[in-house]
Amino acid sequence: MLSIAIPEYSGYQNTFTNAAGVRNSGIEINLMGTAIKGKDFEWRPSINLAFNKNMVTALPNGNRDLYYTDGSGRTSVYIVGKPLNMYYMYINDGVINSKGDLLVNPYTGAVGATKWGTMQLGYPKWRDTNGDYYLSDNAGQNDMTFYGDPNPKVTGGLTNYFRYKGLYDAGLGRSAFTINRCYDS
Repeated sequence: MLSIAIPEYSGYQNTFTNAAGVRNSGIEINLMGTAIKGKDFEWRPSINLAFNKNMVTALPNGNRDLYYTDGSGRTSVYIVGKPLNMYYMYINDGVINSKGDLLVNPYTGAVGATKWGTMQLGYPKWRDTNGDYYLSDNAGQNDMTFYGDPNPKVTGGLTNYFRYKGLYDAGLGRSAFTINRCYDS
């Protein structure tokens, strides 16, 4: 659901609409088994994996790129043919640690500038993707680019079902994973 502007004569400034088309595809696998089954004890582990992809297939206004800012100020960009939630950002190649790291126009000798001022030591070493020696997101000068897909290539889960005498449906071992941490519950 996206909030889109509507004519003011309607009495409202915007409305929510399902304005974009998205194609989801993939495969999901669930493997279950019984590891131990006795009179008083049973253990049934299972694992599930999902390999899903999505792609924007249609946008309003003739499929023009859609820049959407939510209530928290975070901007998302939707483009036909790209996955949802693509990173749209300046590519950062580190930090400007020496004068040799500064972006310098070879024709004029001028130190590269940003829309925030002249580049200097300690600034992020953003990549000048359009080659104009000026780092900006202004129309015609935009150095922001799509860089990476935050959608996971695979998601999954692990479940262990235990039964002991009169206890049924006891689950253990559920975990939530991030890139570098595991939180056990």
